[in-house]
Amino acid sequence: MTNRYGPAVTAGLIALLIVQTFHMIEHVAQVLQKFFLGQSEAHGLLGTIFDFEWVHFVFNGSLEFALVLIFIWWRRARGYQLPLSLRGAVGLQGYHVVEHVVKMYQYYFTGFPDPTKGILGFVFPVIWVHFWMNLVVLALIVVLVVGDGQPVDSYVVSPQ
Repeated sequence: MTNRYGPAVTAGLIALLIVQTFHMIEHVAQVLQKFFLGQSEAHGLLGTIFDFEWVHFVFNGSLEFALVLIFIWWRRARGYQLPLSLRGAVGLQGYHVVEHVVKMYQYYFTGFPDPTKGILGFVFPVIWVHFWMNLVVLALIVVLVVGDGQPVDSYVVSPQ
């Protein structure tokens, strides 16, 4: 018999891997548009439809919610210390959400120009801040799915 949370962790991680991979493609497109094609406004492939701060906020909040669910399911499936990669993904994505909360505040309440800077955008170019945060979260999800070279089921699902 297997723990019922193991398959939920597996399905959740695979779904997040797919979603975050497509999200990262958007950020790669933005970097290419801005720095290689010289476009003044880099919105990615779907940016003309989805490049609104509230869309970014909802997406990143949903991704954080899904990571927290996986965090909880993982604990229920195994009951021991979580992998550093999962703790790192939850923490970094949580900070990413904070960046978007600040950007929402700047956009709607302070009259900051669009695109807003968030927090780290005052130190680094905003496009790179979000590119690197998304890339690291994706890499951490890949580490979770690949694990120690065995399928995710082999280290998530444990016999009862």
